[in-house]
Amino acid sequence: MFSSLNISKIIGSVSKGVSLINQAIPVYKQVKPIYSNVKGFFNTLNTVKKEEIIEQNRINEQFKRPETNYVTKKNGESRGSFDLDTLTFFQ
Repeated sequence: MFSSLNISKIIGSVSKGVSLINQAIPVYKQVKPIYSNVKGFFNTLNTVKKEEIIEQNRINEQFKRPETNYVTKKNGESRGSFDLDTLTFFQ
């Protein structure tokens, strides 16, 4: 069982593993900031989109036409309500 193991094979395997790790560490150090920046960019983009939607809704509400216009009572008279889409002149 242990006859196939010798020191030179163990040292060769450890050396290959260490060289692989030495190559992977710089790649990780270069990729990590890029990943963090891309993640932050998408968070910023989503925030901008939400703010644009909120602003667009605010603008739409500002120009929204009322469906019904209620007139206040004057001297005990009640004029009721009328629909803006079916205005009738000279009844």
